[in-house]
Amino acid sequence: MPRLANLACWAMVVILWPVPDGLGASTELLRGHVETGADPNPQENAPLTFLTTKGKRVRVAGDLFSNAQLRDPRLTGREWELEGEFGAEGHFEILRLFTMRQGKRHRVTYWCEICYIRSHEPGRCMCCQAETELEEIPEP
Repeated sequence: MPRLANLACWAMVVILWPVPDGLGASTELLRGHVETGADPNPQENAPLTFLTTKGKRVRVAGDLFSNAQLRDPRLTGREWELEGEFGAEGHFEILRLFTMRQGKRHRVTYWCEICYIRSHEPGRCMCCQAETELEEIPEP
């Protein structure tokens, strides 16, 4: 019977063990700018060309929200910091992204003042259809 109690105890340890937030040991940081005009026929989900602060050109791809933020014309020319990893095709797969302002990381969000709804992609509010406001929130 004590052995069963030990197994139950270890099972709880495994279940309650903290799980990483998706950023593994192979996660890398890229800082730089999205190259504008590099793609004459931009597709919504096509990888973008990112010029790092070290002068290297990298193709970057992310989810719907990160692609929409990187393509937001209000953020053209902004310095970005991308967290992610290089995929099999050589693209940098974005896991998290931030704009850089005055040396600090900021999360990009879009806010509807009418409905008090926050989104992570530019466009109209999902409720009232008013245009959302770009907000860059400093990371703590």
